[in-house]
Amino acid sequence: MKPTYHTATYRTDVLKEHIDNPLITGIPAQFEPKEAHRRLKSIPRIPEQELSQGNKIELLMGLEKRVIIPTNYHIDLYQHLYARIVSGYESRNPVRPEVIEWTLDAAEDEAVFQLDDEDDPTSTGTGVIGKTGLGKTTTIVSVLRRLIPQCIRHNREDFNDLQITYLVVDMPHDGAIESLCLNFFKAIDKALCVNDTEESYFQYYSTKKVKPNVMLQKIHFLCRKHHLGLLVIDELQNLLVQPPKRRQLMLNFLSTLTNISHVPIVKVGTSDALHLFKVKKTNIRRKGATFQLLPYTKTNKYWKQLLEALFNFQLAPIPFPDTPENRSYLYELTQGYPYALLALWREIQIYAVQAGSKQKEITHNKIDEIWRKRFPLLRTVFRAIKHHRAGSLNDLLDAQHFLDTGYFDQAIKHLRQLAQDPNIKGRSAEEIAGSIDVMMDEVDLDPKQQEKVAKVKQRLHDKIGRSKAGQTYVGESK
Repeated sequence: MKPTYHTATYRTDVLKEHIDNPLITGIPAQFEPKEAHRRLKSIPRIPEQELSQGNKIELLMGLEKRVIIPTNYHIDLYQHLYARIVSGYESRNPVRPEVIEWTLDAAEDEAVFQLDDEDDPTSTGTGVIGKTGLGKTTTIVSVLRRLIPQCIRHNREDFNDLQITYLVVDMPHDGAIESLCLNFFKAIDKALCVNDTEESYFQYYSTKKVKPNVMLQKIHFLCRKHHLGLLVIDELQNLLVQPPKRRQLMLNFLSTLTNISHVPIVKVGTSDALHLFKVKKTNIRRKGATFQLLPYTKTNKYWKQLLEALFNFQLAPIPFPDTPENRSYLYELTQGYPYALLALWREIQIYAVQAGSKQKEITHNKIDEIWRKRFPLLRTVFRAIKHHRAGSLNDLLDAQHFLDTGYFDQAIKHLRQLAQDPNIKGRSAEEIAGSIDVMMDEVDLDPKQQEKVAKVKQRLHDKIGRSKAGQTYVGESK
C-alpha cells in the first residue's frame, strides 16, 4: 500500500502546551470510535461485471489482508498509538531553537553512533503479541494506514518540512542489525516515495561496505530530520536466532533510539519474543502497554461477522451454504484463528473456480481434503489445539506461515527446532513427519533444502519408536 500524504491544516482544539507545536497540531484530529470503526472495516465485494477464471483467482489472492472486521481491540490500539505519537512529539517542537540545534547535532558528519553491549535497555514501550495467524501485522498496519496519514506536508513560514508520523520495519529473518538497518532505509525510501535509484538510502547502503554503527547513526539522523513519530518493529521473534551478545546490541539500539531521538517504538511479535523487552503490562493509557491477540471463541460476535463476510464473498459456481453446521465445521478446523480461516476459504473458492462448470457441491470431506493437502502443518497443530494438547506443536504455525510466504529456509528452521524438542515423540512425531511428507508435495524446494528436510524427517522417525497406547499429541497422558 502506498504511503498516505496529508497537507497540514493546523488545529486549535489541542492542549495548551501543544498549540505551538506543528508536529502535533498538523496531525488530523483523532476519530471518534464509531468513525474509526467505519474507516477500518473492509469487506471485499464481488464486481458486478462478469469475471474470467483468472480474474476470479486474482481477486481471491491476498484475501487475508483485505478482510478486516474491526473490534474493540482495534479501537483501543488506535487510541493508544495516536497518544504515543503525540506524546513523542511533545519534546520535539521543531520551531524551538533548542530543538533545531538538537536536530543539527545529529548531522551526518557527527561522530558515529557507538553501541555499548553493557548498556541496560530501560525504556518502556508498546508490545503487540500473539501466536502466528492471529493477525497482529494486519491489525496494526490497517489501524495506522487507514486512520493516521503517514506523511504530513507542512506549510508554515517557520516550518515547511515533511513529517513522517510512522514507519513499519520488519525484523529480518537473520535478526542482524545490518539487515534491520537496510529494512529501515527501504521503509523510509517508500515513505518519501523515492525510487530504487542511486539516490535512495537503501540503494546507497546496500551497495557499499558500511559499518553497522555508521548506519545506526544515519538512522538517528533520519528520525530527527523527518520527525519520525512512531517506529513499529514487526516479527520480533526473528531476533531470537541471534546469539545473546548480538541480541543485546539490537536491544540497546532500540532503547537508545527511544531515549535519545525520542521516537516511541512498538514491538510486534509472538509471545516468545516478549521477554526480550521491558514492556509493562499496564493500562493502555500509560506509556507502556501490552496488547495481546487471542483466538476467537466460536460464539464471539466478531468471529460470526467474519464468517458472515466470507459466506457473502463466494465465487464458487455452487456456493457453500451458510448453515450452523458449516459454520461449526469451519471453526473446528481453524479454532478461531482468522488467518487460518481466511486462507482455507481462499483455497476452497480457488478449487471451485478452477473446477468451473464441473464443480460439485462443496462438502466437509472436500474441505478436509483441501485442508490436508494445502495446509498439512496447520491441520496437525489445530487438531492438537482442539484437544488442548498443542504443546510444542505451536511452532508449526510459524513453519506454515513461512511456507505460505515463500521463506522456505525459515520454515525448515522451525521444523528442525520442533524435531529437536524432547517432548515431540511417539505418535506426535509420526503425525508431524506425515504432515511434512504432504508439505513436500506442495512446495518447490532446492536440493539443499530437500536435504535439510530429509534430516528433520529422519530425526522424527528416530523419535517415533514404539508409541505408547493412547498417545497422540504432545502433553497427552493417560
